Amino acid sequence: MTVADLEAAINSVHATAITSDVCGWDQFMDFHFGVATWNWRSLDEVIPQIQALGRKFHTGTSTWHPAGSTLMTLFAMTPNGISVQLHNMAQGTYVPSAPSVHGHAGLCSIGPPSCTSESAAVS
Repeated sequence: MTVADLEAAINSVHATAITSDVCGWDQFMDFHFGVATWNWRSLDEVIPQIQALGRKFHTGTSTWHPAGSTLMTLFAMTPNGISVQLHNMAQGTYVPSAPSVHGHAGLCSIGPPSCTSESAAVS
């Protein structure tokens, strides 16, 4: 297996697992690096740029965000498949397609109840 083969496999899993901005998660997304983004760009600025590049992403709240906070966490997939976790993102005018779950309660429960079984965690 080459590096290119591995990258293609990881991106294939992302493409299958992530079905919307809040639905879907895969184990490769837990292989990530995290960045605290206080006072950086808001999701309404960043998400269109990710979409323009044709990349997958996942938004949600986090156990690090206080209850009632409008801050969110964004997982963005890079071209080689590795994820970047951006904490403390202001929403701006971005509205998730469905209410996101609070925290990361395990791979099998990522996403709101409206997510279908097809967008459940992929191993």
